Amino acid sequence: VPKDVLQLQFVMPDINVQVGKDASDTRKKQSNEVSRYCTEQLNKFLRNYKLALESSTKKGGVRTIVIDTATELKDLRAASEFGMLTGIMPEAWGGVNQDMRNWMRMGEQYKANVVWVHHVKDEWLQYTKPDGNKDSAATGKKILDGYKKADQCVQVVLEAGVRGDKFTIKVVGSGLNPSTNGKLYTEADWGDEDGPFAYISQQQLPWTKIEDWI
Repeated sequence: VPKDVLQLQFVMPDINVQVGKDASDTRKKQSNEVSRYCTEQLNKFLRNYKLALESSTKKGGVRTIVIDTATELKDLRAASEFGMLTGIMPEAWGGVNQDMRNWMRMGEQYKANVVWVHHVKDEWLQYTKPDGNKDSAATGKKILDGYKKADQCVQVVLEAGVRGDKFTIKVVGSGLNPSTNGKLYTEADWGDEDGPFAYISQQQLPWTKIEDWI
């Protein structure tokens, strides 16, 4: 049975505002405008997200919701509060992190599959040089760019990648079928018709059929 796909966009503005103690009235005004705009976009997203979740409990309702990307959603939430994305003290992120956690866990109350796509970034760690000075360097690892505890709010964590010209998906961690942890899937596994989401979802719940996820 063909499935309908509905795409709803929220748009991030070009945010380059930094507001400090000596900020001019112009920059403060710009920050306020960014905050208002982002709040409108965030409310639009939340309204549609909640409607989609609620519809999943009804016949013919939404089955799968994809937030693309959760990294940008966190930026949107932060910009709605601060009007900027730089110069924010670490202790000020509590509200943003709490909201991201609540939104990610909200899906557990409904019957929709919720996919939270994240960008990744290089992991950097600080170290002490032989002369006693501090420095930092990339570890070679990739980490989530966004809500740092996102992996604790979902049942399965997947990592998309490319080997040669082949698209790959690795199961980083699964609370549904731990035996799949570390497995790497390619197009040779999911084929042209089923797609990676349906194939890997069926692998997580082996008693289901591919057709249940398409």
